[in-house]
Amino acid sequence: MSKKKPWRYSESRPIRPFKVSEHALVKTAFRTRKDMEFLSDDPWRTIVEPEEIKHESFAPCFAISIDIDMLSSDTGLDIKDLVLGVTLRDPALLRSTLLNSWGVEDSPEIYSISHAVLGKVSGNRGIELELHISPAESLTPKFRTASLPGQIVSSRVFKVDTPLNGAGFPVQPVDAEYFEELGLPKETVWVIKWMSSDFDRPAEEILCVLINKDEAEKILRLSGGDSVGRVLWSEIAVEAFLEVCLAVFSSDPQAPETNDSLLAKVFARLKKETGLSFDELILKAKSDDKFRFFRAHLQKNTELGNRIRHIRLAGRAQ
Repeated sequence: MSKKKPWRYSESRPIRPFKVSEHALVKTAFRTRKDMEFLSDDPWRTIVEPEEIKHESFAPCFAISIDIDMLSSDTGLDIKDLVLGVTLRDPALLRSTLLNSWGVEDSPEIYSISHAVLGKVSGNRGIELELHISPAESLTPKFRTASLPGQIVSSRVFKVDTPLNGAGFPVQPVDAEYFEELGLPKETVWVIKWMSSDFDRPAEEILCVLINKDEAEKILRLSGGDSVGRVLWSEIAVEAFLEVCLAVFSSDPQAPETNDSLLAKVFARLKKETGLSFDELILKAKSDDKFRFFRAHLQKNTELGNRIRHIRLAGRAQ
């Protein structure tokens, strides 16, 4: 159905210019609620509803454990020259925040994330918390040895994901004037910015949903605790995913090469919802009823109807 793509090769293993310690933080444990046990699973990942991230019972906490001897031996650095930091990433808002840092020797055994911090995140695409170790200040350069602040010599990421019932794409708030530069009205609420047509790459390398800053903060927070907000966000997700589906399947793609590519994720979702094969979805994307077909199945996938039925009208303007 489509032309075979030329052979290509890519290197996925990270190659660092300085020595690192892969396991110095492996015993560090994490939990998301006070009534849970600390777990040191590696990789560490859990799935919660966006609403739970905003709830007072959600209390991310680390039980920090650093293998000092391993860290020093692996990196060739003196422990007194290293600092441990905690970074919070909000994938929905494309925002990273350094929450705290200490000298490695002075690191706390227990560190909790406050509700004041969590109140500033969207939560619609989960959060990522990372412990990372790097030089505290510039050091005398040595061969294959980190010498600058920010050069991470050891790290661990703890992921709190949300169910895949939203758009699932990177979101970036932009000024209204940016839409005018694209030849669009400044009152535009959101559009998809396409950066590549190589759909075998991860979504964040291919596209980004641009949201007008005038509406972004409210839109990205709405679905966490308001029934009408959840409907609005689901509708945005449906329309964004609809554009992606039509762009992907109308391009005569080959079957996905990797499981983490945009093409693979789009196909997996649609195959589950429609029961159609890869080639059948390509034909649908070129048919006269493509908009109706894909929109209807995506509305089912995001449970849009169910969210509408759960809107409480009491107290709302009639």
